[in-house]
Amino acid sequence: MQRGGSKPRLSKGRREIREIIETCKAVEERRLNPFFIDIGNAIEILRLYYPLWRSLEDFSMDAEALKGLSRVLALQNSQLLYRSTRLYADPEIISSRLKRLTTAKLAEIFLRAFHPAIEMEQITGLIVLDALSYWGQMTPYSWRSRSISLGGGPRSLSMEEAEAMGISGRKGFHEELEEIEAELRAACLKGYVEYSRFIRLNAQGWAEMVERAYLLSFLLNSGTASLKRDEEGKLWLWIPSRDYRGEVESVPIPVKAGDDPHG
Repeated sequence: MQRGGSKPRLSKGRREIREIIETCKAVEERRLNPFFIDIGNAIEILRLYYPLWRSLEDFSMDAEALKGLSRVLALQNSQLLYRSTRLYADPEIISSRLKRLTTAKLAEIFLRAFHPAIEMEQITGLIVLDALSYWGQMTPYSWRSRSISLGGGPRSLSMEEAEAMGISGRKGFHEELEEIEAELRAACLKGYVEYSRFIRLNAQGWAEMVERAYLLSFLLNSGTASLKRDEEGKLWLWIPSRDYRGEVESVPIPVKAGDDPHG
């Protein structure tokens, strides 16, 4: 918009009208807030440069700018309606209104809006009786402390006691693993050994069968031993050579509780 009473120029008018059109498009495409445009100021710009238009292109551009402003105005109206239905208040408007209020008016508004939460408790005779009954039925602490056993202090355990409690075994894991490997190598000297027969071998009960199956799984995972299934579904153990590269397969093998090692 021209300032200082200078005469409007055609080139500047065309540039400002194009800026209005581009801004209106940005608002319609939701890239700018509808209230980014001052509709009144934009109309004044159109009025200022309208007398300069001579060509059809200038009049078309002016009409396009006016149409864009009308759409922006419709968007502003829709946003105001939406805010009014949602009880929306612009923070800047609220801030400006609060700054114009006097201290007395602010105090009045605060008193009208202030609703403190009040909780009232009252001791009744019944509550006192319940409390006395509760405390009267409790065992005195001096009596309770007498029956509390703090236990003995720490002491050392012998190997026999630790083994009896299941804390320590007679053999280490690696030692047991070496023993079952040697046992398997001896059993496989003549060929394949049936898996179920091997885990039952020398087992004194179901727990030892599970332990042998557990140790054997380490030999199978490390490649020290290998396993294959025949056409009947039986599993056979064997010792592969160092350069053996067979297929890796996961085989779940159930060991049922109650199985007789000698069955």
